[in-house]
Amino acid sequence: MPCAKLAAVGLHLVSWHSAPMDTGEAYEWLTPGAYLRFECSEQISTQAGVFRNSEGGVSLYGAAVWEPSKLPIFIAAGGASGYRDRNLSPIGGVGVKAGEHVRFMLAPPAPRNGSWLLTAMWEIPF
Repeated sequence: MPCAKLAAVGLHLVSWHSAPMDTGEAYEWLTPGAYLRFECSEQISTQAGVFRNSEGGVSLYGAAVWEPSKLPIFIAAGGASGYRDRNLSPIGGVGVKAGEHVRFMLAPPAPRNGSWLLTAMWEIPF
């Protein structure tokens, strides 16, 4: 069965934004949450989770993740709910694996305010 093997269980920890919200308010940096990642092939997986987003709401999300063999990098793309100005927001970015358990992802500027995002995650791979 494709994408049925559990590849990792993870925690969302913190996020940093390069610019404030459109309202001038600062984004929240504590963005706790949890996710499951399922292996589809050696390099492709799907990820689903929940987290407290940087606007203070609760987001559910799903994403596809590509991890080139033998490189400590990944690319993710998907969608998340729970943001103030839309029902479903695109999410994604490029990331680096810092050892076996720590991941950092950099997301490109959001169209509505031009803010870059850097987020940290901790996971247990299987």
